[in-house]
Amino acid sequence: MMAKTMGADVVINPAAEDSVARILRETDGTGVDALLEMSGNPTAIQQGFKSLRAGGRASLLGIPTENVPLDLVNDVIFKGATVQGIYGRRMYETWVQMTALLKAGRLNLEPLFGEKAQLENFEGAFAKLQGGLAGKILLFPGA
Repeated sequence: MMAKTMGADVVINPAAEDSVARILRETDGTGVDALLEMSGNPTAIQQGFKSLRAGGRASLLGIPTENVPLDLVNDVIFKGATVQGIYGRRMYETWVQMTALLKAGRLNLEPLFGEKAQLENFEGAFAKLQGGLAGKILLFPGA
């Protein structure tokens, strides 16, 4: 699992187990401090809010293709959750943060790129991505 390779303490497959129950079990019933939702999947968004602790922060970057019903009373209002929609990025701030993490050796990006391909072979690389045979592919020019 890529997440374990990159240092995750807990890895959850929501297709194989109840992710909300697992998160609450792992956090002694408290929930997570931060929800970073990047898929736009309605079920993931709902589960994320159910897993958020009181006073937690939700940052939403994923774009759902349909309306997402939420239990605003229990999952946002009564939790005192801070919800931030993100469109774009804080480009220079994140560059500085990422550079510091990489220089300090605190982040190994190598597992993200299980595949490497020459730029000239981009069509084959995209076919692998679309077929679900690769997660990310690093394209590079020339031999």
